[in-house]
Amino acid sequence: MKSAYNKEIWRAIRKGKKRFFSIMLITILGVGMLTGLRAACMDLRYSADQFYDRQGLYDISVVSTLGLTEKDVDALKALDGVADAVGVYSETVHAKVNDHEVSIAVCTLNDRGINQPYVLSGRLPESADETAVTTAFADETGCGIGDVIAVDTTDDEESSLLCSRFTVTGIVVDVQDVNNAKGATAFRSGQSEDDTVFILPEAADSDIYTQVCLTVDGAAELFCYSDAYEEKVAQVTDAIETQIKENREQARYVEVTDEAKEKLADAKAEAEESFAEAEQQLSDARAELDKGWQELSDGQEEFDAEKQQAEDGFAEARDEIAAGKQQIADGSAQLDAAEQQLSEGEAQVASGKQTLSAKEEETYAQLDAARAQLTESSKQAAETEAALEAQAQEVIQAYGEAWPAEAWDAYVQAAVEAYLPVARAVVAEQDASQAQAAVPVARAQPRTAPTATLKPAAKPAPFARRVPAASDVSTEPKKVIAVQDAALRPPRPRAGTN
Repeated sequence: MKSAYNKEIWRAIRKGKKRFFSIMLITILGVGMLTGLRAACMDLRYSADQFYDRQGLYDISVVSTLGLTEKDVDALKALDGVADAVGVYSETVHAKVNDHEVSIAVCTLNDRGINQPYVLSGRLPESADETAVTTAFADETGCGIGDVIAVDTTDDEESSLLCSRFTVTGIVVDVQDVNNAKGATAFRSGQSEDDTVFILPEAADSDIYTQVCLTVDGAAELFCYSDAYEEKVAQVTDAIETQIKENREQARYVEVTDEAKEKLADAKAEAEESFAEAEQQLSDARAELDKGWQELSDGQEEFDAEKQQAEDGFAEARDEIAAGKQQIADGSAQLDAAEQQLSEGEAQVASGKQTLSAKEEETYAQLDAARAQLTESSKQAAETEAALEAQAQEVIQAYGEAWPAEAWDAYVQAAVEAYLPVARAVVAEQDASQAQAAVPVARAQPRTAPTATLKPAAKPAPFARRVPAASDVSTEPKKVIAVQDAALRPPRPRAGTN
């Protein structure tokens, strides 16, 4: 049976040599590829394990939302199986380098040899104002050794960085983020940021750690991708979870709350002091406000009284204005009527002036005629008087003291009485004519119209002592007779006559 089977196999190989050798070749290639890939991966992993051990990559990382303190680091060091522990501070900030604005993770180095970056070029920082950057950061920004990174922390009040400008001293590989920049997959990645820079602890003023990195006893001798390594690390992780996690969390919580309470107490005391000052200021302001309200109330009352007084005055003024308007209206009406009367009076005055002018010419003509007649009569009387005087002188000279003075006076009186009716008749006729002409004119003209007067004679006649001149004739009829009677009185006898 076996012999027949083997014969059949050889017969198939002979009949299908090409197919057989093809399958055999493919199998060989497949086995070789699988063996090569497995060997390459193992070599890479062993290389990575050696790299991690040489750079001191942590075995366990402990983080907390409240942050970690040096007490937490000491508690972790005290656990069984923990070789070493170190606190790490990191902060994400905005930076500018070579006109590139990026967001970077600033991480502190340590002197314990844990998580030491692998230097590709340059050196690690040796002062607070120096930094080392990763290859990813250098490729993205194009920065090199000697360039300056400007960090902007103006908007971050919680930033602990003491420097704002860092000089690049080296380009490194972050051991926590081993990644092939050319595109290969990462062996291990512990960071979320592509851009990481490293500074010394002196460049950050913070006693709170964002991370505590642990190394486990005996873990460096184990292959990091082996189950034994995982079990070794798991033992320490379990110890952390069961032994110190709860206590340290509670202690950290109490520490944070006590710190917060202390800050709250300080803030409360400061607030109470501020509140006391504010209360005093408020009290003073309230007193001033009350005073102001009282002044306002008093002012309001005074204002109301003055307002009422003003309103009353306005009412009276309005009444007076209304009455004044009515008076103005009435005065306007009266003024219109007076203007109408004035217009009519002016017309009458104009007409009266014309009439008066005509009457004046006529009166002057009559008076000139009467004056001529009177002058003639005066002339005759003067001649008569002269003759009588001459006769009297002759008689006086002839008779001397025997001259009959009484008889002479009687003679003169008889002569005067004989002449007086004639003079009175002439003057009365002139006055009557003048008065009759002036009556209608005086009615039409104003009170200030001029009155007609007689022009005086150039020189009185010798008999003017007894007979009135033309200027003595008044326009008032009642005074004519009195003036004439006084003027026509005979003179007294001379002294020494009987």
